[in-house]
Amino acid sequence: MKQEEQFMPMISDHGSPAALSGSEILRQENLHLNTVGTVYDSVFRTECEHLKPLLIPVINELFRTDYAMEDVGALRLANEHLLRDHDSDKEKIKRITDGLIKLGDMMYHIECQSTSDGSILIRLVDYNLRIGYEYAFHDTKKGCVRIEFPRSALLMLDKGGRTKVSDMQVEYCHGEESLRINIPVMHVQAYSMDEIFEKKLYFLIPFYTMRFKRKIKQIVRDRENTLESKVKYDKIISEMKVIADRLYKACEDKELSEDYTRELGNMYREIAEAMAAGLDDDRREGMVNTMGGKILKLQAEIWMEEGMEKEKVNTEREKKRADEAERKLAEARKEIERLKAAAN
Repeated sequence: MKQEEQFMPMISDHGSPAALSGSEILRQENLHLNTVGTVYDSVFRTECEHLKPLLIPVINELFRTDYAMEDVGALRLANEHLLRDHDSDKEKIKRITDGLIKLGDMMYHIECQSTSDGSILIRLVDYNLRIGYEYAFHDTKKGCVRIEFPRSALLMLDKGGRTKVSDMQVEYCHGEESLRINIPVMHVQAYSMDEIFEKKLYFLIPFYTMRFKRKIKQIVRDRENTLESKVKYDKIISEMKVIADRLYKACEDKELSEDYTRELGNMYREIAEAMAAGLDDDRREGMVNTMGGKILKLQAEIWMEEGMEKEKVNTEREKKRADEAERKLAEARKEIERLKAAAN
């Protein structure tokens, strides 16, 4: 194929070229998928799989749309087709479908990144090409093959700064023709607790603890356990308790279902445990348990426990009645035997 006929995506972060070639990054990504799999990725995938409607406010924030929670479509990719053609890429196909959501006639593809290593945009190009090929069709009216790519975005989980949403670019080139596409990037740690709850960005809650990473490292390095470290730890715990209380209130106010609230609590605990790995046992347990108690034991379970307790009380009451009846019957038998003996 001649050079000018090649289809070549060019990727940049505000115009800067990627340091590695696309093929090299994809080779490294395949190795990463087979050997690493961080807790952040695991939590993101779990949320995408079990809490997919919570992605809708995130999409609204990224693309300035106004979808309602009930607008989520039941999109099913032809996984068996993809896996038949790419049998060695089963884990990669799972990653593609996890972050894919359909709203109306529009497909959205969301990915997360915990480090800024330049590979994520290459992955997005790879994933979007696969999705586009899967849904490609021959448009007889226009006399061409139509390939529709999903609208893509990134969640940057661990990169600081005040900018909430920035842009990266992908430029698709064919000879002298090119198409440049903006990829919105949400910087999760730039959102305050108030903004998360006001904008209903509940999907971000499990990653909230990641903003304490630097302070936690400082506490771990303080082998003398100074007063400064104690103050830092207490402030972290205080803030974590506030977010747990607000999550529980969102459930009470019917903003979130009990199942979603419990799932968010579990995901929050997973990341909190990873963040607290270097702390001593008491402090680590303290961080993890801030999202325990009433979050993990919600009303349905309370009702169940109350029902079991009532059943236990009723059972004990019936047992007492049965014992009392048995006692009276035994006394009656003794009285009959006494009367019989007196008559003889």
